[in-house]
Amino acid sequence: MNVISIVNIDYQAYEDALKQHLPLRSRIKLKFSKFFQNSGAKHYPSIAVSNFVTSTYKKKGINVLTTISNSIQESNRINHAPTWNGRFIYAGSGSFFGKGIDILIQLAKRGLEIDCYTDAVYDGLKSFPPLPRKILLDRYRDYCMLIFPSRYESFGFVPLEAMSAGLPVLLRRTGIGCDLENEIPEFILSSTDEKIADEIMEKIALIKNDYENFSRRAQEFSKNFCEHANFDSAWLRLLQYHAKGQK
Repeated sequence: MNVISIVNIDYQAYEDALKQHLPLRSRIKLKFSKFFQNSGAKHYPSIAVSNFVTSTYKKKGINVLTTISNSIQESNRINHAPTWNGRFIYAGSGSFFGKGIDILIQLAKRGLEIDCYTDAVYDGLKSFPPLPRKILLDRYRDYCMLIFPSRYESFGFVPLEAMSAGLPVLLRRTGIGCDLENEIPEFILSSTDEKIADEIMEKIALIKNDYENFSRRAQEFSKNFCEHANFDSAWLRLLQYHAKGQK
């Protein structure tokens, strides 16, 4: 039987990132998810969707056959040179602790207005309904920076797409942040929850002072990352190789 395990989330790493915020019911469900995921990884070759997931799997002593990073299509990249206009955006799920909505609320209390395109409404935030991807890509033209304080990401399409539009981003070292840290460390948040709002405000000021440079580097990173990932051809080569090995 030809079976390949696609690792889109590492449940152990997810629990580690959110353990102090998870209710008992969620921790129990994760216990079963971790068991079945780790059991499957012992019997089937695993392919990770990002270098970050590969690194968390290896920490558990589980071998990853290869990493085929997610990517965005050429048609979803925007040729745009934004300018600083003081407008900030968040786009993603409304998971309060998972996506760091609590951090966005802290920032709002400091007077930082962030337009949040999400599936939940919270007091103190400017909330808007989620947008279809094509419309969201165009909406990035109205903003100068993405604030994305998610505590766990397997990959992170939103930051990559925002950078394709020339928007600097602020995110933690999770998902694509693992790759981004090596190229543009100024975009990576490393503080604890108690101090992360301070760090975000400091980094906003830093990026504002050299905005054109950071915008250009964001767009270059997105373009180079997607070209290197070469998602479709990588999967085709792997499937051909796997099929040949089963004959």
